[in-house]
Amino acid sequence: MSIYREERPWGYFLVLASTPEFKIKKITINPGCRLSLQSHKNRNEHWIISEGVMHITIDDCVKDYGPNEHVYITKGTKHRMENKGLIPAS
Repeated sequence: MSIYREERPWGYFLVLASTPEFKIKKITINPGCRLSLQSHKNRNEHWIISEGVMHITIDDCVKDYGPNEHVYITKGTKHRMENKGLIPAS
């Protein structure tokens, strides 16, 4: 499988691997941008920050995460990533 890139108003994502059981994406958020607040009924998510600082909302908890830190989001939990920094974050 080849890497797939999709541009979005907030940045872009790369699909690095995809099977019926899981999908691995690298999401890059431009400075001053954020994803919409969302939740998923049928899947959990595991985020690992690789570059920059992500301002992450999980339900009512908001915290900054830097490189090599991770977040586990269970299905049904409201979540969002935001880049309040000056460089792209992923």
